[in-house]
Amino acid sequence: MDRALAVDGTAVGRSPSGPRSAVVTVTAAASGRQGGPQGGRSAAVDRERLVVQAFQHCAVPLAVLSEQGTILEANAALSSLLGVSSGTPVGHQLAEYIASEDRDGLAFAMGSLVRDELRSISTSARLRNGVASLISVAWYAGGGLDGAFVVTLPRHECAEDRAALMQQAYCDSLTGLANRSLFEQRLDRALDRIRTGSGRAALFLLDLDDFKGVNDTLGHHVGDELLVALTDRLRSRTREGDTLCRFGGDEFLVLAEDVGEGDVEPMARRIMSVLDQPFQLGGSSVTQHASVGVVLLDASMSAHNLIESADIAMYEAKRGGKSRFVTFRPHMKERAVRNFELAQEILPALERGEIELHYQPIVEVKTGQVVGFEALMRWTHPKHGQIRPDVFIGLAEQTDVAMDLGRFALREACRALVQLTLLMPGRRPYVAVNITARHFYDRGFHRLVEDVLTATGLSGDRLVIEVTETGALGDLDESARTIRRLEMLNVTTAIDDFGTGYSSLSYLPRLTPAIIKIDRSFVSGAPFAEEQVAMLRAVVGLSHTMGARVIAEGVETEEELLLLNELGCELAQGFLFSRAIPYEQIPSSVRAIDAQVRQLDHLPQTSEASR
Repeated sequence: MDRALAVDGTAVGRSPSGPRSAVVTVTAAASGRQGGPQGGRSAAVDRERLVVQAFQHCAVPLAVLSEQGTILEANAALSSLLGVSSGTPVGHQLAEYIASEDRDGLAFAMGSLVRDELRSISTSARLRNGVASLISVAWYAGGGLDGAFVVTLPRHECAEDRAALMQQAYCDSLTGLANRSLFEQRLDRALDRIRTGSGRAALFLLDLDDFKGVNDTLGHHVGDELLVALTDRLRSRTREGDTLCRFGGDEFLVLAEDVGEGDVEPMARRIMSVLDQPFQLGGSSVTQHASVGVVLLDASMSAHNLIESADIAMYEAKRGGKSRFVTFRPHMKERAVRNFELAQEILPALERGEIELHYQPIVEVKTGQVVGFEALMRWTHPKHGQIRPDVFIGLAEQTDVAMDLGRFALREACRALVQLTLLMPGRRPYVAVNITARHFYDRGFHRLVEDVLTATGLSGDRLVIEVTETGALGDLDESARTIRRLEMLNVTTAIDDFGTGYSSLSYLPRLTPAIIKIDRSFVSGAPFAEEQVAMLRAVVGLSHTMGARVIAEGVETEEELLLLNELGCELAQGFLFSRAIPYEQIPSSVRAIDAQVRQLDHLPQTSEASR
C-alpha cells in the first residue's frame, strides 16, 4: 500500500433496532514522512498499521475518494457490497458501480461538497448490482490529501431505516419543516458565504401572540392544526430558496438569503401577512397575530448569537404591543443583559426591604366611598432609583422569584389591611392582591391563602385575588379549580386587564369570576365616540349577565366617571381619586377623596355616619 491511513476517531456498534452503524473520519498521509525520535516513529508505524487493519476489517463499507470521485482506498466490506469478486475497486470511479439512473444524483451531491455548499450530504442510490443503498459523503481537506471524501455505504437492508432516522433527525415531526439542528447547519453555511464576501441574508423569528388561548379553549389538536395551516401559508409567502424552520412550540424561523436591510420591511410584512385571514379549524374561525424579530446576518456572529438576537428583537416587538416586527439593534442586547442582571437582584432586594407595597384606593361609583385598595409593588433600587413594576415583575415571572414576590405581597397586604381597619373605624374595606399565573396554577395556592388569613386574622371576604385575563387562560381547568377553592375560603377572584387577552369570551362561563376589571383602554378618551360607548356598555352588560361586578381601571376625568355611573359600572380606580400611595398615607388620602367626591354633582351626598 502506497499510503498509510490515519483514523481520527471511530465509533462502531449495533443499535437496539438495526444493523451496524459507524462514524469514521479517514485521512491519508505519506508513509515516509519525517518524524521525531526513533521510538516515536516506531509507535507511529504501529498505530498506522493498526488503523489500516481497522479500516480494512471494519464491517461497515468504507472508501476514500478523490475530488473527482475516484476510489483511493476501499475496505473488504465495500468490495463485497459493490459485488467486486476479484481484484479491487481502487482506481475506479465510484459512479461505475452506481445504476445509471442514479449517477446524476450522486454527481450533484459530490459537486455540492466540492463547491463547499455543504460539509456532508446523503443520497439514496441503487447500485449497479441492484442493491439499494444510502450513500453518506463527508468533505475532508488536509492531512496530505486535500480534497478527499469519506464515504460510508450502509448495507441495503438498513437504507430505509437510515432514511427514516435522517428525517427524524432533521425535520419537525408535525410540520415537516427543518428542525433546529438542520436550520443551524444552513445558517452556518450562509455565514460562511458572507465571510467570503459572496452573500447576504436576514433571519426572521415569528412567534404567535397568545397561542395558549387556542390550545386551552379549543384543544391542543386544534392548536396543532393551526401550526400545520400556518406552515402551509408560510411556504406560500416565502421564496423557493428560503429555509423554513419550526424552532419549537409556536416559534418559526425563516432564513432568507440575498436579502439586505432595504428588503427587510417588505419581507417581514409578507411573512406577517400569513395571519391576515382567520383560520378555519375544528369548526371554529380562529384569528391569530404574531410578533416578528429580525436580524441581518453579520459575519462576526455565530448561528447561536443570531438566533438569540432575533429572539431579543421579537420580545421587543411583543413589549411594543405585539402584532408587529422589530429589527435587532445592539442596544437591545445591552438592555437584555441589564435585565438579566436586574433579575438576579430581585430576591436580595426583597430580603433587604427595598421592595414594598403601595395601595391605590378603589371607589364605589354611585357613592364615592372608598371600599377597597389594590396592593401594588414598588422597588426603590439604591443605584437605579425607581424600577418600573412591569419591568421587575415581568423579569421575576421568568424565574421562581415570582413565587417569592407573590407570597410577600399576599402576607404584607393582609397584615396591612388588618392594621388599617384599626385606623379607620366605621369602614370595612377589602384589599386586592395581584397574583401571577404561576401562583394561580399552583395546586397548593389556596392553602397558602388560608394560612395567611389565619396568621393575620383577616376575614376571607375582605381579600380579592386578581389574575390577568391572559394568565387565567393559560390553564383554564386549573384556573377554574383555583377559583372554586378560593370561594370555599370566602375569597373573591377578579379577572384583571379584561379585554386585552384572547378574543374569545367562551372561557367566562367556566371561570365565573366575581369581579371583572375593565382595562384602561376601554375607558379613556372623553369625549367618547359612539362605538366606544357601545363597546363599554356591552362589556358592562356581559359582566352583569355573568353575575360579576365591574371595576374600571385608569379613571382620570369626571367625564369618564359620569359615563361609568350612567352605564352601571359599580367600582372605579385611577388618578382622578389617587395614585398608589404608601401605607402611611392611606388615612389622609381617604379623607381627601371624601372631600373631593362631595363636589361631584352626580353623586348623592352620603353622610360620614352612614359610611
